[in-house]
Amino acid sequence: MMYEDLVKDRFLFGSPEEISEQIIDIITRFGVNHFVFGVQYPGMPQSMVLDEMQLLAEEVFPAVRSGV
Repeated sequence: MMYEDLVKDRFLFGSPEEISEQIIDIITRFGVNHFVFGVQYPGMPQSMVLDEMQLLAEEVFPAVRSGV
């Protein structure tokens, strides 16, 4: 199996709008209601981590709630 096959549909990348759409698609297709988000990776500046968390809280999660 190729690496690309293993990671297909396992990671969310894109703008807040694109990520919201991806999450809504996963909820619709699989009926899941719990997600685990990793927003910090080795070498990532703390300010970037906080920015990512803020985008999730202010843009992504409200859009997902409205879309499902």
